[in-house]
Amino acid sequence: MNEKVEEAVARAPCVFFLDEMDSFMIRNRSSRHSDYNIGIVNGLLEQLTRLNETAGVIVVGAANHLGLIDPAILRPGRFDLRHEIGPPDRSGIERILSGSLNADAGLDIDTAARRLVGCSGAAVAAAIREAKAQARRQDTPVSNVHLTAAIDRVAADRSDDEAWRIAVHEAGHVVVTWTLTGQLPSLVRLTPDGGEVHHRRARVETLDTARDHIAGLLAGRAAEKVILGSASSGAADDLVQATEMAFHTRHVWGLEGSSLMALPKNALSHFLPGTPLADAVDAMLASQATRAEEAVLRHQHAIITIGGLLLERAELTHVELGMALRAQDLDVEEVGTAKPEETRSCISDA
Repeated sequence: MNEKVEEAVARAPCVFFLDEMDSFMIRNRSSRHSDYNIGIVNGLLEQLTRLNETAGVIVVGAANHLGLIDPAILRPGRFDLRHEIGPPDRSGIERILSGSLNADAGLDIDTAARRLVGCSGAAVAAAIREAKAQARRQDTPVSNVHLTAAIDRVAADRSDDEAWRIAVHEAGHVVVTWTLTGQLPSLVRLTPDGGEVHHRRARVETLDTARDHIAGLLAGRAAEKVILGSASSGAADDLVQATEMAFHTRHVWGLEGSSLMALPKNALSHFLPGTPLADAVDAMLASQATRAEEAVLRHQHAIITIGGLLLERAELTHVELGMALRAQDLDVEEVGTAKPEETRSCISDA
């Protein structure tokens, strides 16, 4: 790296790009390579300081796992700005496909983009390369047959029943959270691995907001149970997040119950069913699961409507969700109905 830094300094103005930055891991994590890692990170810090002190050099880094990078690398003065680049949205995928393929050749770009929603830009590019490769082998222009076969490799089609279950699940999250808090996600979409809802987390939690958050996390499972008659394994991540939220609410932030003794955040891994601490968390989860199911029962039609739109379009924005829900003429009457005996605030970094 020293040679590249020397070259950047000599050729300023220039951009110095550092990829795979998550390989420079946190130094205080013990492992058999700890000493080596400390030396590597310290060496990088010296080089970054030199680059930032050189007029005309812009340093750009990229990583897949920001949380693995040593914090000293990311502090202001080394990297002042951070920007998360997620998967392209549906319109972005359409532009990638249209720009890389002959859209005037009768290709169904709209259907292809819908199936690729949730895929990374690299996965979309891989599907395009595969479609072109198939066409070259047959010595023909790229057709919908080639494009469909290529997409099957990166985003295998799912059964109608499975797709509807995922759509109902995600719609449950959206509608119940909206009726409880009045907040809509920035985006909800179906993905090759299931679905995702993009909510902005509050930095400050109270008992009311924590309960609402837990109920919203459990709402996808509740929607499956109420509308489809059974839950599925698709709620696994939701249950993990809801359990962590309930644990923090009671045993880290001290927002519920009479005890103010805070437990370490990693203590949750030692909780066993049947113990008093675990039973308190389980009781909180059960009460919010009931609350979520009651909300689903009241708003089944809205959930089915949003689920149908999601199944049709694969992706709904904040604006599209707002228009669809306002057309349902729902009252956001449940906001704040879970009144705690007392409310305390905390800073959430869970």
